[in-house]
Amino acid sequence: MFGVTIYSFAQLRGGVKGGFNYSDLILTSAIDSLDNSNFRSKAGYNFGCFVNVPFSENLGMQVDILLSNKGYRKESDGATYNESLNYINWPVMFYYRPTQKLDIEIGPEFGLLITADDIIKSFDLGIDVGVRYYISELLDVALRYNMGLPFGFKSQKSYLGDISGTYANSTFQLTVGFNLFRKKSVEISGE
Repeated sequence: MFGVTIYSFAQLRGGVKGGFNYSDLILTSAIDSLDNSNFRSKAGYNFGCFVNVPFSENLGMQVDILLSNKGYRKESDGATYNESLNYINWPVMFYYRPTQKLDIEIGPEFGLLITADDIIKSFDLGIDVGVRYYISELLDVALRYNMGLPFGFKSQKSYLGDISGTYANSTFQLTVGFNLFRKKSVEISGE
């Protein structure tokens, strides 16, 4: 346990990150007069900070705190509704590193909606999968997909009509991370 702790602190990475979201709202059960063809994807952004803690040479965890702009567009009766959903997201990603330059990651993502919305609940939970490529010790680029778990709509009536079904957020995310921690020159013995 002591060896893992020393290894983790010696290899710790952390810093800032930001990038783009491409998000949509997916209906996961029937809604009167609505289906997924009524919704269109929307571009957004994300930025925040991260800490990357390795457990060993090939396994570890990265925790992010992000302000993330998600949402959807809905076209109905010739009008387009653009709905921006601003979340504070907390992904907890566990990764496997097959090479020094690449991480394959999976984990839960918790979200708290910080902008008002008539129909979307304030808490979100989903599963993220992705890959991260290390350009250098300082820079990495990552691509993730977040599939939200189904939630019931908060309100039964809105400009969307009768919305008694369930929905899930769906988001592709492209980010660039900048490591602010200097690399430690610590060698760990195999005890």
